[in-house]
Amino acid sequence: MAAGRTKKKKGKTRKDTGKKSGRKSKKTEGKDSFDKRMEDFGEEVGKLGEEFGERFGEAFGREMEHRAHKFHWWCFSTLGLIGPIIGSLVGTLFLAIVFWIVYGMAALAGVEFIEVFATFLLKNIAVFFLLFLYSGYKDYFSKAFPQAYKPLSPILGAFGLTIVVWILVKAADVSNLSLQNAVLESLVSFFQGKLAWVFLFFTLVGYLLLFVGKYPGVNRGEWKH
Repeated sequence: MAAGRTKKKKGKTRKDTGKKSGRKSKKTEGKDSFDKRMEDFGEEVGKLGEEFGERFGEAFGREMEHRAHKFHWWCFSTLGLIGPIIGSLVGTLFLAIVFWIVYGMAALAGVEFIEVFATFLLKNIAVFFLLFLYSGYKDYFSKAFPQAYKPLSPILGAFGLTIVVWILVKAADVSNLSLQNAVLESLVSFFQGKLAWVFLFFTLVGYLLLFVGKYPGVNRGEWKH
């Protein structure tokens, strides 16, 4: 009798174990299914967020471009020849404020090379004003006389880009006084003696782009409201 009860207990134990493992299996499956649904939901939300971001970004970009277009039209149609001067003054003032902020932060943080770099930019702020002025009148000329501007555009563009390279080289040279970086020193030495070649390179690239119809700023004609 005892042996029979023992067998019954063992059988019952196996059944109970089977029921428990079945319940655990169902719970595990339910949990996995819930996790999968949450993961799918997260992916859908992520896709919707990306689509919204892309659409919003495109719409915002178009709106800003439209506003900038209207502002440029107003400047050139209302201010005429003095428009580039006003734009250059505003741009130079903005840059000066940025340079002062960078200088102050570098001085507080004790970062010497950034402090020297910002000091150089502030001392040569007049160069930036002339660069803005040159760019402004080049832009004005391109809109007022598009046909005359077109064949000269690569040369005028190359001149402005070469001035930018010259400013960067000078700033790097001054900053390297505290950095003492051999690679930066080599780059500065290379470009200091090659500015004429830099100008020629930009000019050739400009005419190549003009030839294939991809040069920026040409074939636009006059600004329209």
